[in-house]
Amino acid sequence: MRVIWRQPMARFGLLLVSALLAAAALAPLLAPMSPNQCMLSSELAAISTAHPFGADPSGCDILSRVLYGARISLKVGVLVVGISCGFGVTLGMLSGYFGGALDRVLMFILECFQAFPGILLAILITALFEQRSINLVIVALCITGWNSYARLARGQTLTLREQEYVTAARALGMGPIRILTREIAPNLLSPVLVQATFGMATAILAEAGLSFLGLGAPPEVPSWGAMLNEGRHYMLVAPHISVFPGLAIMLVVLGFNFLGDGLRDALDPKNQAGPAQTR
Repeated sequence: MRVIWRQPMARFGLLLVSALLAAAALAPLLAPMSPNQCMLSSELAAISTAHPFGADPSGCDILSRVLYGARISLKVGVLVVGISCGFGVTLGMLSGYFGGALDRVLMFILECFQAFPGILLAILITALFEQRSINLVIVALCITGWNSYARLARGQTLTLREQEYVTAARALGMGPIRILTREIAPNLLSPVLVQATFGMATAILAEAGLSFLGLGAPPEVPSWGAMLNEGRHYMLVAPHISVFPGLAIMLVVLGFNFLGDGLRDALDPKNQAGPAQTR
């Protein structure tokens, strides 16, 4: 944390991510009204004390929908990264350690995913179903997102399994599962944590893109991408409808990217030199 705090960009990213967490947690207290409480008298209302971010074409308060939208973005990011990371890292570790047919099959699957743009596959999956839901978006992004974690874990495991401490563990009679969980997995934590931080930004941006295309959240769910799509028809008369959710997406993605850069520097052994090396 000291290394992160010494970097202005990483510190800025940490503050932005903290703001997202606070907005998601305190949305019921900070929001002026319910995100789905609409008043026709406030249709396209400009910025005012009653509506600090203005109102949308249905008369719903934009500030409330942006705050509750933070919950949707955080839910998608955490679940997509958690499921993708857990599945991908486990499969990558097994493939890298045991090799053989499992490794060949995994590499073939990874090459197939690498050749096909992930966002297009997510669009295809969500477009197959008429019913729109956040859960469907999470499933689609998990299907397209696990391969990057598997590739990372496989590459690291291929290197780690040749280390002397792993050879010593085998000589002491440790089984493969115990070696993977006690010797290799802890050494994967740093690169996987950095990858997961960048993955949060990617998942949030992908969900916003799918919702913008009408393939993500249903209309009653306050999604930042759906708000952008709704506001593009009123850019000349009420630009605030798109400006505030757009700023929210930009700041959150920047926050996770800056934080990921800071974590990468903080967890780099070159930046953890001892006193004799730093004099």
